[in-house]
Amino acid sequence: MREREIGGKYFKLGSALDQAVQDQIVEVIARNLYAFAWSASDMLGINSDFLFHRLTMDPKVRPVRQRRRKLLSVDHIREIQYP
Repeated sequence: MREREIGGKYFKLGSALDQAVQDQIVEVIARNLYAFAWSASDMLGINSDFLFHRLTMDPKVRPVRQRRRKLLSVDHIREIQYP
């Protein structure tokens, strides 16, 4: 994955793509830079409630720690600790 920059906007492009295909994609993005939403503020007219995910949690219910699963043991996912 390579990070590319066009007109002050950064995007990632798969490095496994053929160079000719990468060049075509960059050309299309450069020609249509105005058509892409680079941040939530670029999406005018879209309700912000639609853009964000919220978890509905009942404060009276105690959280339950789930058991570790096979994905963790085969290193497909990893456990992280948030401060």
